[in-house]
Amino acid sequence: MKKLISVAAALGLVAGVATTASAMDFSVSGMYQVEGYYLNNADGAGFHPSDDEAGSMSGWVHTFLMKPEIKVNDKITMKADIRFLKDTDFGSGAGS
Repeated sequence: MKKLISVAAALGLVAGVATTASAMDFSVSGMYQVEGYYLNNADGAGFHPSDDEAGSMSGWVHTFLMKPEIKVNDKITMKADIRFLKDTDFGSGAGS
């Protein structure tokens, strides 16, 4: 909670300085990555070639990263690294 309050205070300070500035640069970069996988006859307990009852699993691994940057002047720049999804699994058998 203390970290959240200190981040909010820092953002408020930068926003307060930014309102008095006549020029401000705002840029955003980032990354969105999706990896797909499919495992046939994957029972998770080892390899059993004679076992046809082992289930199949498929899913997607998502990573979403944003890097906003606000440059108020030559001395004041605010950068952030926001991760919305970090190796998050979606699909059948995801997380099991």
